[in-house]
Amino acid sequence: MNIINKTSGTILISGKEFTKDDLETKAIIGYLPSEIHLYNDFTVKQMLDYHEQFYKKNTAKKRNN
Repeated sequence: MNIINKTSGTILISGKEFTKDDLETKAIIGYLPSEIHLYNDFTVKQMLDYHEQFYKKNTAKKRNN
């Protein structure tokens, strides 16, 4: 997310050094905020459908509709 960048040391993800410009690794990393706002009028399926619109990755096969 580039909110905080390292000032020293090395970050390894799956044995590969991670840099702030490593788009390939960023594409497989998820982010879960500690504060979540859910819309009261959405079902769980509607909420998942809504959030999936923001990503290129097809997650349909991982869901049980």
